[in-house]
Amino acid sequence: MFSRTRGRVLALLFRQPERSFYATEIVRLAGVGTGSVQRELSRLVDAGLLNSHRVGNQVHYRAANGHPFHEAIMMMVEARAGDGVSPPPSVRVLAAALGRRAQWVYWISRDSSEGPSLVIVAPELDRSELEEHFSPAVAALGSPPRLILLRPDRFKRLLEVGDERLLSLLRSSGQVLVGDDVLRLSLGQHSPSPLLPEKT
Repeated sequence: MFSRTRGRVLALLFRQPERSFYATEIVRLAGVGTGSVQRELSRLVDAGLLNSHRVGNQVHYRAANGHPFHEAIMMMVEARAGDGVSPPPSVRVLAAALGRRAQWVYWISRDSSEGPSLVIVAPELDRSELEEHFSPAVAALGSPPRLILLRPDRFKRLLEVGDERLLSLLRSSGQVLVGDDVLRLSLGQHSPSPLLPEKT
């Protein structure tokens, strides 16, 4: 999901968007190293996800409420803790099978009355290929979840315009199984980063 530093910085600032924090305060509250926090703050400011301003000798940081990804990232911050409902092993098998073909895989354990869903963001994978090459893993799901397959550019565009159907999915209880988070798209980092360790 998030790296340790990114997750703690985002959780701290996005859960309290009304206030600002200075860098040494973020280091202390996040409980991670100064260097890694400074690098992460710089990336987040460059991406427009944090605002910074100087007060005397200190630089203060605050979540950028106006960023088009603000609501989605807030949802990912909350999803980081999970809801205690882990996906079944077969879903993790499917996520592992997708490997580096997918940039992001999000398991939604409860999606209104429609049951579980699996959101897959992949640059080249299509539904027929998904069913053909990953049918053993899909079949292992028994009663399969609703599969939502999106191209990265479309996923990003839907987030930017605040598409209610996608945001409704992200508001549901879920876990990120593959990839970092929606922040990766905002930072322009398009290479996948699987959550599950690679087999050696």
